[in-house]
Amino acid sequence: MNEPEKAYKILVVDDIPDNIKLIRNVLYGRDFNISVATDGKQALNIAAIRDFDLFILDIAMPDMDGYEVASKLRLDTRTADVPIIFVTAKTFPTDLAKGFEVGGSDYITKPFNTTELLARVMNHLELKRSKDIIKFQNNDLKELLHTQKKLLSIVSNDLQDPYVKALRNANKLLTRFTSISNEEKIELINEIQQANQIGYDLTLELNEWSQIFSDKLTFKPVNLALNKVIAFSIDQIKEFKKAQKIQIIYEKKNDLSLLADEHMLKRIFFHLLHNAIKFTKPGGDVIISCILTENDAEITVYDTGKGIERDIAESLFQADFFHNSQGTEGETGLGLGLKIVKRYVQKHGGRIWVESMPGIGSDFKFTIPLVRV
Repeated sequence: MNEPEKAYKILVVDDIPDNIKLIRNVLYGRDFNISVATDGKQALNIAAIRDFDLFILDIAMPDMDGYEVASKLRLDTRTADVPIIFVTAKTFPTDLAKGFEVGGSDYITKPFNTTELLARVMNHLELKRSKDIIKFQNNDLKELLHTQKKLLSIVSNDLQDPYVKALRNANKLLTRFTSISNEEKIELINEIQQANQIGYDLTLELNEWSQIFSDKLTFKPVNLALNKVIAFSIDQIKEFKKAQKIQIIYEKKNDLSLLADEHMLKRIFFHLLHNAIKFTKPGGDVIISCILTENDAEITVYDTGKGIERDIAESLFQADFFHNSQGTEGETGLGLGLKIVKRYVQKHGGRIWVESMPGIGSDFKFTIPLVRV
């Protein structure tokens, strides 16, 4: 479900044009998108293809009266929960009762008081908006819980593996310390260090994931010089042993300023560079470039790595998709970094995507708004 939009959408249904004009005059100047229909059939056709927040429905119409229109609206899942205000000259209790029986939410009698009409319209719109927000939040929470449950079930195994390996090698080192060569000791120590590093990195990613999806990170955009952020990110990634064997190139843009959160932008580059290095063999290249569009900077992190199959590439950024693929030196991971990057990019109002060919390499592209002077 999409997040509720700001502008309220109202469909006014009446077979008398003057009545429609009067209602539109009452609602004019407010944050409403108003559509009209002059008979029941037309109203149902419009409601079948467009979403509305409220129906203002005349009862006395030829061919198909308001009662029948309301009944049909309630049978359609698209319109079943949209409030209906009947506009009617019928004031007998039986007429009003029938209106509620067929799904009416409220009514106003003709000739109507403009203040009363506006008050009733606003009450039902605000009530529906509140319900929509609650439904949106519930769906979002369900999706998050489903993703977290799936992630934890996978991580429970992946997080154990490196530490099991580290413990096994440590035990081997302790029990056979005097009987094995110095070369074997060094090899075991390196394997212990690597296993602990894998476990530590995964723990850091999980912590970052948790902070993002619990909305603990505050978005603080400031004017940033892209050259400085990228230089910092390259220096940071060069601390990794494998990164020192890969050429990282930045095709600089002069004095390019972005409106971005510094922490988030640096983490975007860290994860994308780390990912590129993971799937690139020593001696390969990782290239950072940037082009300017009308409103954004489009940044690309390109690698000469192993590439990604199309079906996997299309799912990489989905929150509930976890693909444990090995890097060129056997590195493991769940792809959490790319999901973290997507959230950071979305915080900036940008978008992210990947273009890749197996055996050739991958282009990870994202956009960030430009600072306009």
